[in-house]
Amino acid sequence: MGHFAVSDAVKNFHQIKPGDQLNVEYYESVAFAVAKPGETLAPTSRFNALGTREPGQKPGGVALSVGNTSATVQAIDRENRQVTKSPGHFKRREW
Repeated sequence: MGHFAVSDAVKNFHQIKPGDQLNVEYYESVAFAVAKPGETLAPTSRFNALGTREPGQKPGGVALSVGNTSATVQAIDRENRQVTKSPGHFKRREW
């Protein structure tokens, strides 16, 4: 699964010790809305939420990040199933 960076907002992290087993569920998805030139889509935005347990309880919590961006398709590589967009690049957030 890899490494996860944990912010100071996560309470009870100090309770985790080497050798402890953790239950980690990670979901990632992408959805697209396509509009014709001149049609309006939602503007670029980001929403983040963090839920943690109270101090003294077992470590646990949930983090959520939802991002929206509007872009213009510049090129389509159908053979490699890739789309070049403008402006910039899609960014993947590491937790």
